[in-house]
Amino acid sequence: MSNLKLKPETPHFNDFEVTEQLKRICKSDEFLRKKLLCKFLSYIVEQTLSGNENILKGYTIAIEVFEKGDEFDSQLDSLVRIHAGRLRRTLKSYYEEAGKNDLLIIQIPKGAYIPVFKKNEKVALEKDYLSEGLVSKSTEFLKPSIAILPFKNLTENPADDYISFGFVEELSVELTNYEDLIVYDCVPWSNSLYIQTDFNEFIKNKNIRFAIDGSIYKVGDQLTILVKLTDNYRKNQIWAHRYKNEITSINFVEILESITQNIASVVGSEFGIILQNLNEENKRRKQNSNTTFEAVLKFYHYVAVVSPDTGEQAFIALSEALKNNSSGIAMACLGVMHSDSYVFDEPISDESYEIFGNLAEKAILLEPNSYLVNTILTVKHFIYNERERFNTQFDKCFKMGPDWSLNSGTLAFHFMCFGDWERGKEIMDNVIKNNFKYPCYFHAATFLYHYRLKEYENAEIEASKIILLDLFWTPMLKLAVLGQLKRKDKIDEQISELKRLKPDFEKKASYLISRFVKEIELVDHVIEGIRKAGLKI
Repeated sequence: MSNLKLKPETPHFNDFEVTEQLKRICKSDEFLRKKLLCKFLSYIVEQTLSGNENILKGYTIAIEVFEKGDEFDSQLDSLVRIHAGRLRRTLKSYYEEAGKNDLLIIQIPKGAYIPVFKKNEKVALEKDYLSEGLVSKSTEFLKPSIAILPFKNLTENPADDYISFGFVEELSVELTNYEDLIVYDCVPWSNSLYIQTDFNEFIKNKNIRFAIDGSIYKVGDQLTILVKLTDNYRKNQIWAHRYKNEITSINFVEILESITQNIASVVGSEFGIILQNLNEENKRRKQNSNTTFEAVLKFYHYVAVVSPDTGEQAFIALSEALKNNSSGIAMACLGVMHSDSYVFDEPISDESYEIFGNLAEKAILLEPNSYLVNTILTVKHFIYNERERFNTQFDKCFKMGPDWSLNSGTLAFHFMCFGDWERGKEIMDNVIKNNFKYPCYFHAATFLYHYRLKEYENAEIEASKIILLDLFWTPMLKLAVLGQLKRKDKIDEQISELKRLKPDFEKKASYLISRFVKEIELVDHVIEGIRKAGLKI
């Protein structure tokens, strides 16, 4: 065997690991009595590891494996091709049964005889967590649980302990605002308890996936807070940040609130680090368990990256989850999928309109205290043009959660489109300021805010931030402002894209725009811009 490293496309395994996997395969029941197939597989694997994959042709394999003479003609004799087919089928059978828990997968793609070495992603994930006995169930690691550990006081002045305790209490409150998180406040009441407490044991017993801790020190009026987020199962730090502020007795509380709000948003929001990490793991798993949480993760991914592809994934996951569990949250999220089907004028938009209304009303009965469900019910009143019910539900939501959360952004978006521009814009600006990630479609509302005031340059800037993949609203809004600005150099591209995505737009323009824009004057104003761009509406 050669000591050469594998090529870049197979970075996860060295020669020894591949060789051991080859031995394991050849000793299995599938291969034990098929000596010729085992010889075939061993030859092509060994030549690949030695860097000689360029010689793996039908002619060479016939001579070296099947001991044919120099006169062998691979074009006329299908011996190698037939055995390659048998080898692929036998490998497939092996990995479906005896090798289903193997970490390394050896495959032979059709059309060639060069093997590839892949990692079994499902097994890799489970081994990462289960091999160390850290979780009792294979799905535990998908739970969005977080422990808030004490922040160390590094000022060497015990009198400043109150800063650490106060900061952690404030952080606990802010993280609890995100209903997807399971928050454990582990802060003891004194430093002596901090020294005695075994937080690692607590985290292990509770199966807590993430932990946040850090240190605080103050020199004069300079306050520095170092924050770290750790993945307890992978045992690695996944985020850290240092906050520095000048403090006075007047601004001290305000600064702590601002820092904890920022941390909570970065770590715990719908597009924060925790759910982002769990969503990536969920996507890599070969088999999902169709839990409500996994479905909601896909819903958040869809909201972050609105496209037909992410929409289909979320729709299927939510529908499957509801077969096993009558979850108000999953029901409300599925309602949003139907709402978007209506707004984007999909073929079943009329049916989706009715389904959305029913799902939103049923969801609130199941989850009356959920901020997300209440927000989606507010959206339902918007879609159904129920202005009085919208206003009542809007006020209820703002009493439930902080005015900087992403749910607040959704509320502000619809509030603005209902015509309450100034208050809605103030809320939206606060949401965008305090969230490091948020849905790009929020900028559709800020676009309309500037557009209606004929601030077309600002509207164009907002339009550039809207990226809705393969959805006609993006070129439609851009076309309106380009028409007003007479930007002929950019108009043709947007017209072409709009016609590609919505061939019948010119016939239905007013009807489609009014699904989101509730002011008739603004609908006409948008159409005016599109006409100036050259479309005949």
